[in-house]
Amino acid sequence: MEPESSASLPNSLIFASKALKISNRSDLKRFLADPDAVTRLRASSYQDLYFVVKTLGLENSQDLLILATQEQRCGFIDLDCWRKDTFHMTAFTEWLAAYIACGPEEIARTARSIDPNLLAMFLKANVKVYYLELDEPRPDLPLMLTPDERFGIEILGEDKVATVARLLLDAMFRMDPSLG
Repeated sequence: MEPESSASLPNSLIFASKALKISNRSDLKRFLADPDAVTRLRASSYQDLYFVVKTLGLENSQDLLILATQEQRCGFIDLDCWRKDTFHMTAFTEWLAAYIACGPEEIARTARSIDPNLLAMFLKANVKVYYLELDEPRPDLPLMLTPDERFGIEILGEDKVATVARLLLDAMFRMDPSLG
């Protein structure tokens, strides 16, 4: 999917994307070639970076997502997933999928940076956890085991959200077992 032309973007996106001077893929390549790109990106507000990511699209922003600080990552979720006092799980899943595409280290780093209650809410809706007694047989289900093998996790559903939940847990267990 090609990023939108600046003529079709809302004025707020055009204005904010100009703060980092990134409004398309060629601007992004020029920005990343600058030796000060990482410093400039991390010094920018999460709002400015968020609008650049929204301008380019999540699928075209992996290079920026990887460079974002923990505070910026948390800000992305806060800006995009809350509508007044309602949390939008679909938007949250899209952000998780974007970071999953960046690799297991990045999704684990992102999971560590966001509100643990949001992560728990996502997992509660998409997994069922079984306590595994050492002396009892395991349930006859396809379970993902925690690193200590004390819990078995059943991924609910078969769609994209279930895949995101599975990949998220896998990355957390491998990259940050204490968070998992």
